Amino acid sequence: MRNLFVSSLCFPLAFSVTFHPIVTWGAYVNSSLDNLTMASCATEGGVRVLRYEEGISRSPYASEFDKREFFVAESNNVDVLANRVGIRKTRHGLALRTTLLASAPEPSQIASRDALRKTTASNNWTIFAEHVQYAAQGSVMGFTIECGTAIQLHPSKGKFLAASECFSLENKKRFLATLTKIDSKASECDDGRNRMPD
Repeated sequence: MRNLFVSSLCFPLAFSVTFHPIVTWGAYVNSSLDNLTMASCATEGGVRVLRYEEGISRSPYASEFDKREFFVAESNNVDVLANRVGIRKTRHGLALRTTLLASAPEPSQIASRDALRKTTASNNWTIFAEHVQYAAQGSVMGFTIECGTAIQLHPSKGKFLAASECFSLENKKRFLATLTKIDSKASECDDGRNRMPD
């Protein structure tokens, strides 16, 4: 009788395991970057672009400026990648035309954009900056944000990487910190398999 009872418990357990797929952690390990979740991945013109974002704010006062989006792009061709993210070659080296990878929020309210000539270097990244000035609203002066675009001019595992984000001036250090967490795996996606299952 006891063996019959144990058998009756084991059979449903074995049955349930048979019909529930096993999900491996390796399939989803690259779906996040610095507490941001991969939201989209697309390849066009030899460049793969991944968009990472943080969770949606539940505050009723949140705006487009409160939403963080971080972009990573990769290509086997550094010239194609540079063109896609807004970087061009000049007589004096590389220069940022305008930020093309990330998008500044509320574009209709932008008064001016100014790509800075000065670049900085951090680890394997060459970093460009663009100041985005918003128009005044009523008697309130418009504010400035910065869009950063970084590119690796030396390949990592055969890939050239770029990254971009638009942020308030006080969040520049956060952008630079996120760059240090990017590696060649941060640009991997495969038909949505990097997303967590429903």
